This record gives sequence, C-alpha cells and structure tokens, in this order.
Amino acid sequence: MNSKFLLILLASGSMMPFHETDNSITTGLCPRYRRSESTDLTGENGRGSITMIDEINWMEVLTGEWLVIICSQREPKCKDLKRSLYNLATTSMGCLDVGLAFCDLSKLSTMQRRFSAFTDETIYHVMEGDFRKLNAKQDLISFRDLLHLREWVEIPTMPFWRHPTSLFTNFSVFAFNTLVTLLRSGLVGQNILLANIVLNLLFISVLNIVILTIYVLRLLIMKIIFKYHQSKIMHYQLTPYIN
Repeated sequence: MNSKFLLILLASGSMMPFHETDNSITTGLCPRYRRSESTDLTGENGRGSITMIDEINWMEVLTGEWLVIICSQREPKCKDLKRSLYNLATTSMGCLDVGLAFCDLSKLSTMQRRFSAFTDETIYHVMEGDFRKLNAKQDLISFRDLLHLREWVEIPTMPFWRHPTSLFTNFSVFAFNTLVTLLRSGLVGQNILLANIVLNLLFISVLNIVILTIYVLRLLIMKIIFKYHQSKIMHYQLTPYIN
C-alpha cells in the first residue's frame, strides 16, 4: 500500500508544472548562465531563449548539449520548426540544460557548407561537439521525447569528414569564400561558371606547388639521412685507427 502511494506521489510530482523563478528565463529548459549577444530572449510568445548562430558565433554549439535547426526562414516548413523550437523553450515539462539554436539560410553565408546543410531543413542534436543528424519531420512532441528520453543516444554521430571543424569542411568554406570574393571583385562579372573555372585552375596550381614542395622536401630529408648514415659508418670504420 505504501509503495503504491509513493508511486502515485512520484507520478503526480512529475506532472506538476515547473514554475519560473526570478533568475530563470525559460521554463522547459534550464537557463544558460552565459548568454551571448546573439541570444533571442523574446521568441514568438515573449519568452524563451533561442541562440541565433552565424559565421561568427557558430562555435558556441561545440560545448554542452544543443538542439540546432538550420533552414531558410522563407520556407513554411522552416517556420513551423522554428515555432516548435520556441514552444520547446517555453514548455512546462521540467528543466533540461539544453541550448536551442537556429540558423537562417535565407542570407548568403558559409553556414550551409559549415554544417553540411544541403537539404531544405537540417536538424542536429549536439553533445559536446558530437553531431547527430535528426529526421527533419519533427514537432514539439518529438523534440520533447528526444531530449527527455535521450533518444538521440541511438542515433549515429556525423562522419568526421563532415564535422564543422574538419579539414574537408574548412576547405569547402574557404573555397566558397574565395568564390564569393572573386564574384564581388568584378574580375569575372557575375558569371558563376567562369568564376568556378578560374577558382579550380587556381586550386590546381596551388595544389601542384604544394605537391612539388613536399617532393623536394622529401628528397632533401632523404639526402640528409643518407649523409648522416654515411658519416656514422665512416666514423665506425676509422675508430680502430684513431685509437
């Protein structure tokens, strides 16, 4: 009888709403103690805390646990996802120390390549820099289950070459920035095809120089090693005569 009563109390306690304190801004999520200038504290309902990430502050999501949505605000589905994100920040489902981040792709930036966001809507769960790509068909309930029930544990992490900090990703971002700079310079007008050709020729030339440099350095190192071994052999041969 006592055990049943205890279970009833626990069940009723878990359903009780989380009341907002003076030091808290959100109700569904634990407040972040450090907020950047890019944090939107209003949301659509006048509450919530959504961090708007861009080319400057995207590295914030590499620390801690985050739910990241990347899409263009011009698309209706993206607006629905963003609304679900705000609702998640204002829900009364307990306290979770999870950051919520949104990235708008409607503006020209490197974020699409940085996060490999080549679909209409891209959603990631991030835990201490480990990215897990989620199904784009998400809503408020599925977001809650994902975080509360830790369903993200069963999702494989992103391959290392697609990680936002990988060498391949950084090269892709660099190539995109170079292409945009070339187009804005006016040297090729607004001809994207010509700009791509010029850029490819430039990268091929640089790559050839790098390969040639590595080859020459390899020859020099091998020559130095050969000379060193020759000197040691000569030293061993002359040692008996010196003594």
